[in-house]
Amino acid sequence: MLHLVDSATELTTAATDALLALVAFICLVLLCRSARRGRFHRLWLLFFASLGIASLLGAVAHGLRLSEGVDRLIWPMLYLCLGYSLTALALVALHDWRGMEKMRKLTPLFMFFPFLVVALIWVGGGAFIYFLCFEAAVVLFALFVYGRLAFLSRVPGSGFILAGILFSLAAALVQASGAWRFELVWLFDHNGLFHLIQLPGLVCFVIGARVRCRQSV
Repeated sequence: MLHLVDSATELTTAATDALLALVAFICLVLLCRSARRGRFHRLWLLFFASLGIASLLGAVAHGLRLSEGVDRLIWPMLYLCLGYSLTALALVALHDWRGMEKMRKLTPLFMFFPFLVVALIWVGGGAFIYFLCFEAAVVLFALFVYGRLAFLSRVPGSGFILAGILFSLAAALVQASGAWRFELVWLFDHNGLFHLIQLPGLVCFVIGARVRCRQSV
């Protein structure tokens, strides 16, 4: 029989993770209705699907009392899903910066990175620093690309994607600090706040992605 954890902050973290998963899957459905199809479109679908699955796994990991074996299984799967979400973001940024052909050539290499990160975490005994470095590299790269596209090239949809990246960056900084804790009906810590900040970011991402997918093959 499954039991909830006793920690109030872990429960709110699980609840916000579940909410984030719901929004990610709604974004996935909305994006499926975009007019164009192709590799670029599929990468955006991968972005939202991977993030949604990772958030569901996070809700389980934070909200339920799990055996040590199940817990050790869930976290690598969660990191792998988050890794593929980040990889998809890196590839769509590469597409919008350098074009489809460059993205196609580098896709196999980029798809290997999440496995490498999970392997490093496993060998390092769950060291979160490896994932943080990977996340920082992708977010900063995407920030550079879409900042350039939004302000210099004025590519349609890039401003919304840039806003999504900025929300993601703010959320990551809050989570990495580990110092946030507040009460708004329920008690939240830095992890719950991380999820709440990501929610408007997902809305920005899906708006920008729909615009870009209509213009790309």
